[in-house]
Amino acid sequence: VSNVKNLSGLPMSAPVTLEGGYSSMSYIVLNPSGTATAYATVSTDGKYTLHAVGGDYWGFSEAGCLYLNEEVEGDFDVVLCVEYIENNHEWTKVGLAFRSTLDANSQHVSMLATPSRVQATCRPSAGVDSIELTSSNTGSVTYPSNWIRLKRVGDLITAYRSLDGNYWTYVATADAGT
Repeated sequence: VSNVKNLSGLPMSAPVTLEGGYSSMSYIVLNPSGTATAYATVSTDGKYTLHAVGGDYWGFSEAGCLYLNEEVEGDFDVVLCVEYIENNHEWTKVGLAFRSTLDANSQHVSMLATPSRVQATCRPSAGVDSIELTSSNTGSVTYPSNWIRLKRVGDLITAYRSLDGNYWTYVATADAGT
């Protein structure tokens, strides 16, 4: 993962890479599965390597998911380039998520990349089943240049995708309701 940016101009600390620099990052493993150790590293060129194990980002609760997290209030516009996903399962996911809390069953709106496609998902309220928002404009992924974006204005969060990080295609919108 590289080129993580907040396009709204608001300052964000780690794990966001801005203007070629980086700082220390914090991460959390939600609802650890206990099967292996999840970890995150950052290289000197600002690229993040995430190793998450044993769980899924779907259903009523996320299990064993690794999150690099940053608290954000108000509007935001964040993008990232997913350069590679190891294809050890068709539903392996990397992406951006707006979560109400770090609880494993938190309300969320997410834009995710898998080994074969992108998808927007949400959990409308804590503890209910996740739903897919993606109905069109998903297309196939284009590694190493697979860009995804979440933009919040008020309570609405809109997901986009891009082949180059400059021209964006609308994917879905959800009401964050927070």
